[in-house]
Amino acid sequence: MKKYILLLALFPILLGCQPEKKDPTEIREYVVGGERLFIPRAYLDFGHASTGTETILLQAWYPGSTPVPGEPNDLWRKGEWYKNVSILIDYPPISNPVGVMNVILDLNKADKKIGMQYGLVHYTQSDQKLGFKDEMFIEDMKAGSFIKCTEKLDENDPVQMCSHFFGIGKNSYKISYDMKLLPNWKDIKNNATEVFASFKSPKTASTYIQQFYPTQKGE
Repeated sequence: MKKYILLLALFPILLGCQPEKKDPTEIREYVVGGERLFIPRAYLDFGHASTGTETILLQAWYPGSTPVPGEPNDLWRKGEWYKNVSILIDYPPISNPVGVMNVILDLNKADKKIGMQYGLVHYTQSDQKLGFKDEMFIEDMKAGSFIKCTEKLDENDPVQMCSHFFGIGKNSYKISYDMKLLPNWKDIKNNATEVFASFKSPKTASTYIQQFYPTQKGE
């Protein structure tokens, strides 16, 4: 009887302890690389997203600007998680991007030029025994902008990932996504850099994120 009375007494308290609904349009202020940034919660509200003193890791959705539309586990079960786009931004930019690109080409023995694919120069290994190495897709040889894609080890290998490395201004980028999205690399790059550009002020950040949550305007 005492336990029953105790539960009745605690019931209103337990109701008040329900998890607060998170607002994905909430703007959070950070200082990264000495620059003040204003980042919507929607891009950071996942386990793999974070900010540091010189680094930002965002989680977005194809085509690279949309916030992730749900819980990762649910999206994985639905077979939709391949649309996830991870955006890593570093301060300062890589000092020698062309040198880094050439080192990675050499490490992966990507010495065979296949030709143009999706508007990129495709390199692979001339030695077929090295097929487990990453394949390379060069966007701009002079700027050191390239995409590195993991090779599928066997027909049961579920995921092949690509990472696009490039620099803009005082930042270097690494944008990672499923190889299924590689044909759309240019749209993903443009959208990801557009997202980051919106973080420069509270107004631009708020305006940008609100386009994905129109029903929350004015709330």
